[in-house]
Amino acid sequence: RTFSSASLLTLFSNGPLFFWASEVDQMAFCLTARSALLLLFLFSVACACFEDVDCWLNGDCINGFCQCDAAWDGPDCSILAELASFQLWPSPLGTPQNVSELASSWGASLLYSAADDQWHAFFDVVCAAYTWLHVQAAVIVHATASAIEGPFEFHDVALPKQSINPHVVQAPAGTYLLAHRRRHESTSFPSCTGAYNVGHEYPVLETGISRRPAHPSDPYCDGTNGATFSLAYSQTLNGPWMCHDVIIPVNGSEHNPNPSLMFQPDGSVMLAYTVVVAASPTNTTSFISIAAAPAWNSSVYKPVGPLYITNQTGEDPFLWRSRRGYHVVFHKFGPPFVGGYAVSPDGTTWRSVPTSIYNLTVSWGDAGSTDFIRRERPEMLFNPDGSIRGLLTGCELFEDNGHSSLSVYTPIRQAG
Repeated sequence: RTFSSASLLTLFSNGPLFFWASEVDQMAFCLTARSALLLLFLFSVACACFEDVDCWLNGDCINGFCQCDAAWDGPDCSILAELASFQLWPSPLGTPQNVSELASSWGASLLYSAADDQWHAFFDVVCAAYTWLHVQAAVIVHATASAIEGPFEFHDVALPKQSINPHVVQAPAGTYLLAHRRRHESTSFPSCTGAYNVGHEYPVLETGISRRPAHPSDPYCDGTNGATFSLAYSQTLNGPWMCHDVIIPVNGSEHNPNPSLMFQPDGSVMLAYTVVVAASPTNTTSFISIAAAPAWNSSVYKPVGPLYITNQTGEDPFLWRSRRGYHVVFHKFGPPFVGGYAVSPDGTTWRSVPTSIYNLTVSWGDAGSTDFIRRERPEMLFNPDGSIRGLLTGCELFEDNGHSSLSVYTPIRQAG
């Protein structure tokens, strides 16, 4: 027999209690308060939810059970329903002529443009033979395709050396924003694009800090003026890109921002970013935080809510808003070291999934599957109605400091 939570709450009494379970069979029961508490406990164990947030804002709580959206599985809607994946970059259209031009890609950000009916991708790319943890001499490569699954063709280098972790979004007024992290050290390592089919990606040694879009206060957009992170902006996805520097005032912490931003209905901006803190005198760790500003070109973004949205350590957050509330997916440092996830109904009070919303295994459909050792840099893609369309990740095959990584698109199950 099943009982509604409302009728079960009437069981709390100091003595025998008579109540009517009209939704079952109009049968009367006489129970003591002790047995009532036991029944309430069993009811709570059997049911997955009491409200929508128990379904991680990915489904509706109906009669004590989660009715998940098409994109989510599990009794509490906390597992992404992944389909067969596609390698986006390095380009699968060709092979490098020698090991020195072998490229490694560590995550991507995609945006569709109705103006040219193309998908525009921004890939974090390094020369595999020269990189360390996907960052040294990294460039942000811009590529295009007629389909979200590719194949993508090289278009240009959107942001040159020492630019990593791109997140592209369009502002309500039409301006395109390319949030990214800027590495500060100069390097003489070569750059690669990963576009093996165009024949121009052979590494060329460049010394010092390479060219950057001009900006009056920070001509290299490299954070030398104390900026926390940089927003490149352009009126087209083809550039040219200019830079706007942003400061997030957080005392006592070092920023490693990996920023991801979204626009609220009123045009204001909400941003998820990483804060690095000292875990010991010799080690650091990082947490996920939220900041906001009245406009994307504000000079200062102010922290919102708690300093950290979860006590789980991690990096690389991606933030979005659904009809039920706010969501952040991130790379989680704790076991199983993949697929961290937190939600908030109001953008200030957060709770996090104790497990992971995806794992290290990527299916290629009929071509089998791959068990990667790292699957990081998550970013969601959405349908016009706001439902989830797919997941982007950076995947690494071997523990080789980023030499074997590639950017992967994973479609997610759709309604119907």
